[in-house]
Amino acid sequence: MTVVKEIVSARDLYGEELVAPCTSFDYEDYEVIVVDDSNDETTRKLEAWRDHPKVKIIHRSCRESWKGTT
Repeated sequence: MTVVKEIVSARDLYGEELVAPCTSFDYEDYEVIVVDDSNDETTRKLEAWRDHPKVKIIHRSCRESWKGTT
């Protein structure tokens, strides 16, 4: 199973309310892919999850073309 969550901005990451629930499934074979194309403090907040074995962070530094929220 794969969980994909786009990050709108740092406001989505208050108190680990977004990523933490996605890493506590009873099902063992899953991954959480977080797509971040922000240009604010979101990227810094996501760094706390970079080494989590179930979480993959994808940061798009170029905001052209694809937008995760559209």
